Amino acid sequence: MSVARLLSGLVALALVTGCAFAPRLVQLEPLPSRLRLLPAQGCLEVAPLSDRREPRDRVGSNHAGLAKAVTYSDVPGWIQGQLARSLAPLSSCAPGQPKAVLRGAVEELFVREGFTLDGVITVELELSAYGRRLLTRRFTGEHSRVSHAASSDEYTITLYESLYDLDARASPTIAHALMTGAPQ
Repeated sequence: MSVARLLSGLVALALVTGCAFAPRLVQLEPLPSRLRLLPAQGCLEVAPLSDRREPRDRVGSNHAGLAKAVTYSDVPGWIQGQLARSLAPLSSCAPGQPKAVLRGAVEELFVREGFTLDGVITVELELSAYGRRLLTRRFTGEHSRVSHAASSDEYTITLYESLYDLDARASPTIAHALMTGAPQ
């Protein structure tokens, strides 16, 4: 009787704590832009971003480091797409108009789980136009939410909100640098 009770207790424990050790799969889908930049006379190309993160598939970990969050999505492409959608009002080029180019690299994209999920996305961006550099800056987007034993969806939402925060910080600065033509 005590062996059966012990086994049932171990099975129950495994079922309850199993989610704490299972990997989370994060799917990064395109997001609609929350920013509303006014149309302007710009000719901006948002170039593909490079990825400086290692390992590139890992996007999070729980507090004990026992479970990791991974993605098989194109992280630099996901961030580039968001910036391109937000900066679209500055991307209408007249024939023969020289293009400004936004380039950069993803330095960090990670969610740390404790009693909160703390997401951070850091990119280094460079805006060049007319043969000169107008902007070189590191931007970080962050988002925190209360959670314990977070699901894949909670990791995903935390990264979405971190990307929105990054976009809200970077896009107006980029637009200002492009419109004024002055180095920032």
